[in-house]
Amino acid sequence: IRNLVAALQDPIALVRWDAVRALKEQGEDAEAAVPALIQALSDSDLLVSSTAAEALGRIPSAATITVPRLIEAMAKDPSTRYGAAEALGRLGPVAKAAIPVLLGALHDDNRVVRGNAAAALGRVGAPADLVAPQLRNLLQDDFESVREAASGALVALGESEGVPVTASRKWPERSFSTDAWRGELPESRYVFSK
Repeated sequence: IRNLVAALQDPIALVRWDAVRALKEQGEDAEAAVPALIQALSDSDLLVSSTAAEALGRIPSAATITVPRLIEAMAKDPSTRYGAAEALGRLGPVAKAAIPVLLGALHDDNRVVRGNAAAALGRVGAPADLVAPQLRNLLQDDFESVREAASGALVALGESEGVPVTASRKWPERSFSTDAWRGELPESRYVFSK
């Protein structure tokens, strides 16, 4: 972990991205890297900052420290916003403080941010009466991935009446992440379940 943290200071962005991806794969074992990952949220390279956000979402034991930083990251560039939304969703109910910023992100210009924010609202257990109307609006989004994320969130929140369910993609376990940059978007459809 120490060597990966040191690599986050490398002047070459690809080296920093490789380091942050390796820390992301370490999950909870990368807890010692949380301060460096928080710093990497401000990296000048968008892949580094987005992947740092995703890595923080895989360290739930540090949620009290990381959730406020991920909420702040929701005000940055689109790449960092979609990584932060994905991370907040992955953290689940401990990220309830992010509900207001995730609600705002449902109106983001970036479809991946909208989709990840919708999925995150289902995962954090947002109050259905507060978020269901906005999630239902996303069922009319121009992008299928956003519609599917909104559908999955509605189902997870117990608001499945009238929600179209696409049966071949598994939700809520996967949302778009920096895998999208490598062309590794999921091909199948979400399966919505509580």
